[in-house]
Amino acid sequence: MRGWALPAAAPPPGSAASRANAAAPSGHARGDPDGSSYSSGSSGSSRSSDISSSRRGALLQLASASAAAAWSVGAAGGARADTPPLPKTCTGPDLLLPYSDPGGRFRLAVPCGWRQVTSLMEGGSVLASFYNPEEPGAETLAVYVSPPPEGASSTADLGAPEDVAAGLARIAPNGIAMGAYGSRRGGRQYVTVHVQFGGNTAGVFGAAREFRCITLDQGRQYTLRVTSTRYRYLAHPEVRQLLAGAADGFELLRAA
Repeated sequence: MRGWALPAAAPPPGSAASRANAAAPSGHARGDPDGSSYSSGSSGSSRSSDISSSRRGALLQLASASAAAAWSVGAAGGARADTPPLPKTCTGPDLLLPYSDPGGRFRLAVPCGWRQVTSLMEGGSVLASFYNPEEPGAETLAVYVSPPPEGASSTADLGAPEDVAAGLARIAPNGIAMGAYGSRRGGRQYVTVHVQFGGNTAGVFGAAREFRCITLDQGRQYTLRVTSTRYRYLAHPEVRQLLAGAADGFELLRAA
């Protein structure tokens, strides 16, 4: 498959929803690893898709402006982006590169130059994991599987995307829901949420920005989580594009 570049425009930044998003795999540290709502019905009509796209585009512009303003304030407080947005191991023109799971379970868009973790436990909850070698522990991507929240048998059962984001934010004292939207790829429904976690939660790396893309299939919840630090997210448009693009690039092909 050919690598692909993101458009120049900078992207953004439960109830059952709350329980859905608290489910990062146990023992998988943070270091290892915006939008409109979808209809909770089963329709995937082009009209609904167009409306979703239009609303999401508007919120992306707002998020971009907000990020720029927040960075201006943060810079005055001494926040610094000490490393470039992409690692030196990225030698091509594309910000994101396609990755296909060898077992045929999913497809991803992985940031250029990020390395794959090859020591994952076979049969474990983490299906794939990548990281920026120049920001280890801070910039990570992981795909993992977990039981769905009680009573949820489909992605629509998680609730509105905004509720899912709010539920994730509530798992930490300093969590803030930054955005959320629903999408459909390959006939499958997804919820994407964007959350900021404060320094007490993010630890040594300070505040963190996190995108999660979630879908349910055959009684299991599949989640892609991609993270960066708040200061790098606000300092580099490319980092904002990488996180949003990686979230949108997740596609579940079959249940694990």
